[in-house]
Amino acid sequence: MRLATVTPASSEELREAVLADLDALSPGMRAVAASIPIAGRGAIDLLAADEHGGLALVSFHLEADPEAVARAVDQWEWIAANLGLLRALVPVVGLDLSRQPRLLLVAGAISGETLRLAACLAEPDIEIHEATLVSAGGARGVLLRRARAAGPIAAAAGIDPALAGLPAGEARSLMRRVIEELKGPREDGHGIAPEAIAGGVDLRREGRVFASLISTPRGVELRLFDPARSLPITDDAQCRDAARAISGASSGVTDRGGAPEIADSRAPARAALTTEEIAEFGRLGAAAPESGEGPAAPPGAPEERGTSDPPPVRILKTGFMEN
Repeated sequence: MRLATVTPASSEELREAVLADLDALSPGMRAVAASIPIAGRGAIDLLAADEHGGLALVSFHLEADPEAVARAVDQWEWIAANLGLLRALVPVVGLDLSRQPRLLLVAGAISGETLRLAACLAEPDIEIHEATLVSAGGARGVLLRRARAAGPIAAAAGIDPALAGLPAGEARSLMRRVIEELKGPREDGHGIAPEAIAGGVDLRREGRVFASLISTPRGVELRLFDPARSLPITDDAQCRDAARAISGASSGVTDRGGAPEIADSRAPARAALTTEEIAEFGRLGAAAPESGEGPAAPPGAPEERGTSDPPPVRILKTGFMEN
């Protein structure tokens, strides 16, 4: 009998093929629920339980690009932070919620950039599988191959090694600007050294971490530990404000009002924008809302649910559910 490959028409077709043989994805894996909408994060394609009862989030894509990785990680972070709520929404016998959830990404095609990005993430460990649909006579199946993570993304010219693990974009650009402002000799001879962490960098001086630059859903934030406060960073002027606040915090000098004096936005920045950052800031400026109310929803867009509203969940018929 001749075996032929089939081009999937959608990620849902990939999901249904994998659901027919979950053992091929991970021995002992059983389906729990599918199509779970999460406010602001899209819908989780599939939740499953592995052979040890640990929860597994599975994301399906025709082609896995860095954006697919970011979306899957965003959903995984929500799952990890809301395991109790998830048990209330999807009551399942035998789940071990003390285990950290697994994250699996299944795609028909996977780019090298995607593999390099996944390799740079300290958490979670993303299991990437390349799926090929096949048919023989009237029967269909799926072949799954575990993709090897590529080496880390090489640091771009002018990018501090501490930022090399962050994907190129707004967050990395803003953090780079702040770090560039802090370079150079200081009066006391002690420099400020950035140190890579998940989603940002710690700032260390004389062996002590005194601040962090963190990428959050609201944008980049500077978090000072003593005194404890945070500052938003959205543009070039605020990068300079953050650098001055860091310099003051590292030397024990604080502002009376708890916030740095606003710098003259016309003053030239010490670090020039890269070509990549010019394009990024241009895009952000064109898309920025005029008021603090956020962008308006497009006509006909569904109303977003609050996290307290139980979303409609498609429960799969397995022997895993409670009666």
